[in-house]
Amino acid sequence: MISWLDIVSLPLRRVHDQWVAVRGNRIMPDIGDYAGFAGRMPQGVSACIAVPAREPVPKFVFVGDVMRRYLPGCRSGIAVDEVPSVVTRISVSVPVHRVIKSSQPDSRRGQLAVGNRVVPFEGLMLPFGDGSNRVRLIHGIYELAARA
Repeated sequence: MISWLDIVSLPLRRVHDQWVAVRGNRIMPDIGDYAGFAGRMPQGVSACIAVPAREPVPKFVFVGDVMRRYLPGCRSGIAVDEVPSVVTRISVSVPVHRVIKSSQPDSRRGQLAVGNRVVPFEGLMLPFGDGSNRVRLIHGIYELAARA
């Protein structure tokens, strides 16, 4: 994990700035603000994870086509803790649970193995909450250094 203060990617910094603008003086933006925010994000490198109030496990609502290629097993409707690949499951579930616990963004930098190549990435997970300041949606967006 890296702090969102350490984001290197300029596009991700701009996304974070937009999230801050939507958030205003609240802990995190309201779930009602999500549609307008997500509509401005590139869909292929995005994913949306729902955190249902009555279910213990967050689930993918949307996974962009680029993200499905780089994160095997991640698809709409599957719980983050049920992703078949152990490496992918840990890579996704750890930051998701960190965002849920802190109600704050999480940023990651690393490398993805794609066939015989390694693709550097930087990712940002942004929470959206309900009136009780509980995280209900997490928007993940990734900047990939090179797309295979």
